[in-house]
Amino acid sequence: MTAFRVTLMRHGEAVDSARRLLGHSDPGLTAEGWHQMRGRWRQIERHRVTSLGSSDLLRCASFAKERAQMLSLPLHLDARWRECDFGALDGRLHESYNVEEANALQAWQRDPQHNPLPGGETWQAFQTRAVMATEQWLASGEGGHRVLITHGGVMRALLSHWLDVPSTRHAQFWLNYAASVSLWWDDNYPPILMGIDNTPVNDALQ
Repeated sequence: MTAFRVTLMRHGEAVDSARRLLGHSDPGLTAEGWHQMRGRWRQIERHRVTSLGSSDLLRCASFAKERAQMLSLPLHLDARWRECDFGALDGRLHESYNVEEANALQAWQRDPQHNPLPGGETWQAFQTRAVMATEQWLASGEGGHRVLITHGGVMRALLSHWLDVPSTRHAQFWLNYAASVSLWWDDNYPPILMGIDNTPVNDALQ
């Protein structure tokens, strides 16, 4: 396999995403979320996209399906690229958490590997499924620029694994809505991080 570019793209703003912890909960994008993703895509497609993958949740898949149709590319949807399952906290309003749940979330944010949320997915299970899905997709794909549209947690889990960063440092990969991460991939070497772009995008795709 020859070397190629990988771009990870986070979904845009989803309905109520500022008020809820969205894991497997499945709201769609807001109008602003569509605007953010279309604007970011203008930057991503400066390098011709040759392969497209996406989480099957609506806030990722709706935009991915639009892009795949416009580019006449096959789209690889995979449930393993879903956000972490946040268990009892998933999809609930932040103000609905009791004291124990709020403390559990803070502990998870500090160290998700050793502090799983009540009824939630473990960090190891989450990271393992995301890594396996991505590396299988990359191994079977073709072309010089492969784009994965997914969730912030998935992107942090992948980067932590590829760059050998402990779970206690996962939050250092801060990712805005529609953020993109560029890597250079070569089977003979570890992935090279080329950049993280959190700059707000104001230009909608025409």
